[in-house]
Amino acid sequence: MIAGFRRMMRELRTDPDTGFLGHLVLPRPPRLLTVVQYWESPEKLYAYAVDPVQQHRPIWTDFYRRTKAAGDHIGSWHETYIVPARSHESVYANMLRFGLGKAIGSTRIDRHTDRAADRLRGARPNRGQQITSSRPGGSGHRR
Repeated sequence: MIAGFRRMMRELRTDPDTGFLGHLVLPRPPRLLTVVQYWESPEKLYAYAVDPVQQHRPIWTDFYRRTKAAGDHIGSWHETYIVPARSHESVYANMLRFGLGKAIGSTRIDRHTDRAADRLRGARPNRGQQITSSRPGGSGHRR
């Protein structure tokens, strides 16, 4: 199962037409592995998920067959969130780039984007970029 997941992730990273932007793996031993993925649109996610030529469909068909045979020893949890533009924010202060900031890039906070209320209200256009602190002790990045 892990080999199939790796093949699928390699395929996604190398094919920009899928709409896949990036991912974050959060291992939590002994039996929990969380993978957060970022996509251009739900339509591209759904198209990839059902395409019989791509890796996802055959890998997950096999996974479900194996989990059924394993009883309650293997589980799966899946959630999809569709977040409208300008209705979310991610702030990173003194952090490595990861998650959404790594997937779509970042820009610096300046005097026009210093206040979260202004950013979320759209006082300055959000071009789909993370924001990074541009001054010492600044408030960080945002999405």
